[in-house]
Amino acid sequence: SQHDRIHALQSTKLQGVLDGCLFEPSHFLPRVHAGADIADVPTSEPHLLATAHGLLLNELVHSPAVVGLSVARLARQAVDLDTGHVKASTSAVILYVVRLCARVDAYATLLLDLGHGRHETLRVDQCRGIGAAQLEAALPLLADLRANLRRVLHGPLQEVMEGWYRKLVAECEARLDDTVLDENTKLMCSVQAHVLLCYRATAADEVTDKLAHLFVQAFTFLSTRHEWNMDLYPDQFEIPEHELFELLQHARRRLVTWLRTRASQRQLDRIMETAVRVAATTGAVVDEDAHHGNGGSS
Repeated sequence: SQHDRIHALQSTKLQGVLDGCLFEPSHFLPRVHAGADIADVPTSEPHLLATAHGLLLNELVHSPAVVGLSVARLARQAVDLDTGHVKASTSAVILYVVRLCARVDAYATLLLDLGHGRHETLRVDQCRGIGAAQLEAALPLLADLRANLRRVLHGPLQEVMEGWYRKLVAECEARLDDTVLDENTKLMCSVQAHVLLCYRATAADEVTDKLAHLFVQAFTFLSTRHEWNMDLYPDQFEIPEHELFELLQHARRRLVTWLRTRASQRQLDRIMETAVRVAATTGAVVDEDAHHGNGGSS
């Protein structure tokens, strides 16, 4: 699409339409019709135009490149919209694209885990409608799709949100009244929630020192500032609270696993310093790269 069309995603209604096209499962295919083939086009049996696990999983198994190229292109366009502050009108588009990319990443990761036998609770033979041979053939394309998405999601898009967060912290520290603090804290909660969402599909063995600090920053800030069931955020900045709660528990598990099995005492000390600093101040963070290079695992 033309680059200027991405601005249309400022409309929450259009965001809902795109979410519906990508994530709504559509018609369910009952087990009794699982082996049936479509014999004619247009089909005389429209009930066969359905899936057991939703349209997006079906599309990612059979044609992952189309979805991957489109979503990655949208992500790169969103990065170009950044004006340097979350209060700009284009920030709603950027945050929406972050949510979109993170959710597609989660779908692709599910299929990759199933295909490689790494899923914690499921096997591919338990997933009716996902053929093992078809999934195996799609694995290289799914891996490329996820790598391309994460390259933008964990790179330029995260850098954009980190820049927003630091500016909001600076405004809080220079405030003349608490109105700025109240407004910015809501926005900072939204930004931290979106940063956490970027890593929703990250496996425990992918957590690094730098990522652990990011989890602690987001987890501590949201745990001490977010007000549950208050409906305080504009629609364009909001992650549904049930999804936010799930994100926090998912991050907690990954973080605890890393802390117990891979972190050194020095790393544990710095993690605690990060938690105390975020909880006791306006949310100020430091660049962990300045302490330990590129943030490798222990």
